[in-house]
Amino acid sequence: MAAWMPTYLQRFLPFPKPWTPLRRDLMCCTYDGWLYTFMTGLIDSSLAIFALALGLSEANAGLIQTVPLLIASVLGLSTPLVIRRLSGYRTYVSTWAGMQGLTAALLVFLALRGAAPTWLVFFAATLHVSGATIAGSAWIAWASRFVPTQTRARYFARRNRHLQVGLLCGLMLSGWILKLSESTTAASLTGFAVVFAIGGVARLASAWIMRGTRDAASIQEEPINLATAIRPGAARAEIRFITFAFGATLAMNIAQPFWAPFAKEHLAHPYFTYFVLFACMILGKILSTFPLGAIADRFGPRVLALVAVGAMIPAPLLWLLAGDSILGMAIAQLLTGVGVQGMELSIILLQLGSLNPRQHTALLSVQTLITNLATVAGSVIGAQILIRWGRESDGYIALFVAAAAIRTAALPLAWRLQTHDATDRFIGK
Repeated sequence: MAAWMPTYLQRFLPFPKPWTPLRRDLMCCTYDGWLYTFMTGLIDSSLAIFALALGLSEANAGLIQTVPLLIASVLGLSTPLVIRRLSGYRTYVSTWAGMQGLTAALLVFLALRGAAPTWLVFFAATLHVSGATIAGSAWIAWASRFVPTQTRARYFARRNRHLQVGLLCGLMLSGWILKLSESTTAASLTGFAVVFAIGGVARLASAWIMRGTRDAASIQEEPINLATAIRPGAARAEIRFITFAFGATLAMNIAQPFWAPFAKEHLAHPYFTYFVLFACMILGKILSTFPLGAIADRFGPRVLALVAVGAMIPAPLLWLLAGDSILGMAIAQLLTGVGVQGMELSIILLQLGSLNPRQHTALLSVQTLITNLATVAGSVIGAQILIRWGRESDGYIALFVAAAAIRTAALPLAWRLQTHDATDRFIGK
């Protein structure tokens, strides 16, 4: 296996030649990400409909995808302090990844139990989300130290393609398992237990692969000084990036968390159709990887962010126009995938290139908190629109039209973005 693996991987992964420690790090980074997104396709994409299966309301089913993010990001503010004490990243990130894998056992228990109070479902979802969210800022800072600046756009675009394949595999497997168990409520919940168990094993394997990546010493970061950060002309790139991340995330999450109850409850699509439509969004992300990566490589993340916001604006309106049409909804989901992929790629490139390296982990933790606050705020606004207007057609019309209008307001924020990439800080060739 060792003899053919380097040659085989050269065809698919953008690793430097010949085989080097850097190439091994990038391989581990890609495989870890593939297993993580495979787990996401299994567990994260099922949480909303799992909440519905346990008897939670449609509004709670939308909020369960966002409220745990806010709680986890608040806990994540401790990341810079812990990283300074550990003087490295690998142990911290892999430990939280392993905890996320073990948390799947609680979700399995709730599924087999067949019922749970709302607070316990949100508690389990928060534990699950924390495994990725709390360690996220440390992972970005870690990656910035071994992914060379000149190849970041190309590498992360290709890596994202592999990650979306993993997400699609997990999503389709989850849909197939839940379709087989759809006959009764009890059987359906057993299907959720199987899905969560497979996802937990995948995440544990992801944590194990992380251990194969070289650690990087964390620099002694300066504390964030708000008095100097807010003065005119100071930290302009950081403030513009965080403002964009907040505004774009808020606009996107007014509607996005409620697509699942819209498709499953309002349009009454069966589990398999729901997962096929969800997979169309992932397919849109996969197909757009190379053109979006080329845009980022040639024109930079600012232009990519403009393209992403432009693609996301009409998506909620297309959901409404499609109605019961599977083909129309699939086209709308493909466009949504293009927008989400562009947003994810532009944000990770801006995280790597728009933040002061002396305050990198701390700024990432703050940005994660602010972005997840926007995620929760957007979903709360969406839930309030749905509650006020009702869960029938009028409610979803008001929700999706408002979402499209607010997404348009994110265009000026993307236009004002700028970067100031630091010199290469990767840990070796």
